[in-house]
Amino acid sequence: RTGDGYCIRMYTEEEFNNMPVDRLPQIEGADITAELIRLIGLPSIKTFTKANNFFNDMITPPKNEFIRTSTFKLYNHNLLKQNGTLTNLGIVISKFGKYGIEMAKMIIASWYFRCVPEVLALAAIIHHGAFGIKSCFIDVTMLPNKAEALRRQKFWFLESSDHLSMLNVFLASRQVQFYYLDKEGNNMREDKRRKFAEYHFVNYMFLEKVDKEFLAFQELFKEQLP
Repeated sequence: RTGDGYCIRMYTEEEFNNMPVDRLPQIEGADITAELIRLIGLPSIKTFTKANNFFNDMITPPKNEFIRTSTFKLYNHNLLKQNGTLTNLGIVISKFGKYGIEMAKMIIASWYFRCVPEVLALAAIIHHGAFGIKSCFIDVTMLPNKAEALRRQKFWFLESSDHLSMLNVFLASRQVQFYYLDKEGNNMREDKRRKFAEYHFVNYMFLEKVDKEFLAFQELFKEQLP
């Protein structure tokens, strides 16, 4: 995780031949907590009992052990009452949909700790950054000025966290000298932001994609926690 190299996943021939052709549907996965809380949050459902009945009526219902584990998880996070309805916190978190309860709680907590912009940016990075820190930076291994390029990239690195390293880059790229929106929502200083990315060998497409996720989180935050 901290140096150059490759990850090669190894399987026996028997394991490879027994792998499913298609991915397992999400609802049949081990953790269906996000699906369960979203279901209970629907006006037509509202209770765990009705949600459980809905699952059981499906053509391929999730296993009972998965439902039980997800239910305990909702209880442990103080999102589900003993009577099977959502707590006030659970009602809010159910609106965050695909982002999951941990991400939703992190965003809600940021309001109390007065760090909403930073946490929304971090949430956007976590949600987008499926390929880790490599998605943030340009591959400089074949460049003639590789040493200088790596030095500029490593300026942003934190040994404790790849996500915080990416957060450093993203927040720096949104400083007022690089990022200022007009009334139509266009960045009037995009050229300067591109030069920032070019100088630090940052993948500009990464910044643009996190921008979109960040704006989506902002809108959702305003809707649920005005």
